[in-house]
Amino acid sequence: MLLINELSYSNHWRFIHPAEKIIFVTLCMLSSLIAKSPYPPLIVAIFITIVAAIFAKIKLKLWVKLLIIPLGFVLLGCLSIIITFSWPSAISNILQIQFSLSSVGIVTATHVLAKFFGCTTSLLLLTLTTPLTDIIQFLRAIKIPAILLELLVLCYRAIFIILDTSMHIHQAQVSRLGYNGITSSFRSCALLIVGILTKSIKRSHSSWMCILSRAYNDEIRLLSFEHKLSTSNLILSIILGLIFMILSLTFLPASKSIGV
Repeated sequence: MLLINELSYSNHWRFIHPAEKIIFVTLCMLSSLIAKSPYPPLIVAIFITIVAAIFAKIKLKLWVKLLIIPLGFVLLGCLSIIITFSWPSAISNILQIQFSLSSVGIVTATHVLAKFFGCTTSLLLLTLTTPLTDIIQFLRAIKIPAILLELLVLCYRAIFIILDTSMHIHQAQVSRLGYNGITSSFRSCALLIVGILTKSIKRSHSSWMCILSRAYNDEIRLLSFEHKLSTSNLILSIILGLIFMILSLTFLPASKSIGV
């Protein structure tokens, strides 16, 4: 998380207007979601990966690393779609559970996996190239309610508080051989969870008191960079997004009986 935040300030797309990136990413995500064939989302994922590597100068190794964790959850979900279980009627035959692979499930899982790549790479491009302050600036410009923006900022801040607290506690435990053995590892892990909870609540309360002491008036204002909107970039983003939308509507599904 800390690396993602650092990269959002140091990439080559840092000073591009957030509207250009958000509109492009939103259209790419919509095109992936409405696709009836797995090919358009995969085309979107490949195109965005190339853009991130060549133009935003994001390392492919980091890009793949950030995709692996959500990919694991999706693959588990795809397995539950592909594999079907048949349960025995009698409780005494509970060990005779049969499972089989479904051809319909394979097609559905392929659609789900393709849409995952299209949507996740789109969000990843926005996350790695746009700081939260720029996103807040764009959302405030399109008149998103202030209460929602404040919740977004506070949740984002809370994530970093939890990460920082867990890092310090884990470092202290490792230096005292807290994970030397299975028993001590379980004990240290339990203490780590309790410590994260108590210290995070305490630090969150301190942050809230700091906000109140600085004349908080029901709206959090963030200092953001003044971007210059490029009309040509905005038009290009819209055109590319519409091309992906047309591709998604043009490609027909492999089987008309399948819908995701």
